[in-house]
Amino acid sequence: MSLLKNTALASIGLFEVTKARAEKIVDELIKRGELSRSNRKQAVLELVEKAEKSTSEFRRKVLQEADQAREAIEKLAKDLNWARQTEVSKLEAKVNKLARTVKKLQEEADTDPPARKKRKRKQRT
Repeated sequence: MSLLKNTALASIGLFEVTKARAEKIVDELIKRGELSRSNRKQAVLELVEKAEKSTSEFRRKVLQEADQAREAIEKLAKDLNWARQTEVSKLEAKVNKLARTVKKLQEEADTDPPARKKRKRKQRT
């Protein structure tokens, strides 16, 4: 799974309401007089069920958005014609080979000046 998906799913876990947490919320509502004790069990079940539904819906939306973002990035990379690491490595190897060849030719020219003059004469004709 992608880093974005893993991060989103980890965040979702922070919002999930456990049965123990739901019981604390309902008990607080009972203390305030906003809920009767006889409705406690039903209220806990409803709260947990609603939390599961909203978490499930949120998870679905996050996964959908992550997939859309991944697809958009892949399309952008393709449109921009970005080079892959393997392609860059091959180009680096070619450049290094050319640099060694140029260096070798420079060393030969420095050690054999008459040969260089002969080459220049041939090029002029």
